[in-house]
Amino acid sequence: MAEPQIPARNKQEAERQSLDEVMVSTAMLEPTTLQWPGDKGRGKEGEIRAAASEKGTPPDAYYPDWSGEAESPKSGGCSSGDRETLKVGAFVLVAAVIFPFLVWGGYALLPFNAPVLKTAPLRLVYTLRCSIFAAVPIVLGVLVLGVSRLRFNSLKPLYEGNAGSREVGVHQRYINDSLSLFLLYFLQLAIMASYLSQELLKLVPLLTIVFAFGRLVFWVSAALGSSVRGVGFGLSFLPMLAMLGANLYFVFTQNGAIFALAPPPTPAPPRMRWWG
Repeated sequence: MAEPQIPARNKQEAERQSLDEVMVSTAMLEPTTLQWPGDKGRGKEGEIRAAASEKGTPPDAYYPDWSGEAESPKSGGCSSGDRETLKVGAFVLVAAVIFPFLVWGGYALLPFNAPVLKTAPLRLVYTLRCSIFAAVPIVLGVLVLGVSRLRFNSLKPLYEGNAGSREVGVHQRYINDSLSLFLLYFLQLAIMASYLSQELLKLVPLLTIVFAFGRLVFWVSAALGSSVRGVGFGLSFLPMLAMLGANLYFVFTQNGAIFALAPPPTPAPPRMRWWG
């Protein structure tokens, strides 16, 4: 007996119905893989959300808008690092204004005079003696560094990779910077002392006091995390720049200049004739 033939139209409807049933069952088993029209490029969002729900915390890139705001500041704004840099720069300018008045006030008001020194070796010895006062803040920094290492148990040497805490590192950085500035500062001061007149030789101890005061201000401000350390840095660095400019002027213009022109040769005296 021959089987009844199913019309082609009914056969297509049956295939379409079975296909819809398969799609519905697949959607019920894997709901995170479905996409709405127009959601191209978001196929992995469901997977990320499912993984985050299993771990209990959202992933790092789950909130792209929030992460972008956290990483980059608003347009036209100023971050905390930029504000700190502006404050330190402003205090350096304050030091540039204060420094000339400190030197002038000390020169005019302090009741002492430099000893009479006529030769360059004596002036060099006088400058070295004055540098003892500038070494006092550096020696104090070494003592405080040793005490802070004992207190915070930071006894391993630096070559073993021990960075140490901030309380120890701020004193270590202060000592390193102060030693560098000390050598440059008193090199310029010793050279300038050899060119100064006897009346201006009083500037040597005054500039030494300015350097020591600036180092102390920088040290205390850096330990407290204050921007006033710009004043201390300016009082230690700006006088050195002024002395460098003065030394360059003296080297090219004063007696004994490096590039001075040779004096014209003097003519030889006339030879006396034997007949008079």
